[in-house]
Amino acid sequence: MAKKEIPQKWTGDDVVVSIRNDVPELGTGKLKEVNDAGIVVVFTVKRDDKDYRRTVFYPWQIVNWISPAEDEPL
Repeated sequence: MAKKEIPQKWTGDDVVVSIRNDVPELGTGKLKEVNDAGIVVVFTVKRDDKDYRRTVFYPWQIVNWISPAEDEPL
């Protein structure tokens, strides 16, 4: 099996994503997919005291950066 490259190796993990907007946005969610077109992130959204899942596709053109949500120990 080929070695997975970053960010593909983070698939299934919680990540922080910075999105280019008029005002840059940060979001934390589970990285579902990475491909040549962009990334798919699944967010948990709370509404009316219930949790809902929101799946969002971000094209690479608007992704500033992506990183693991958890710091790794040295």
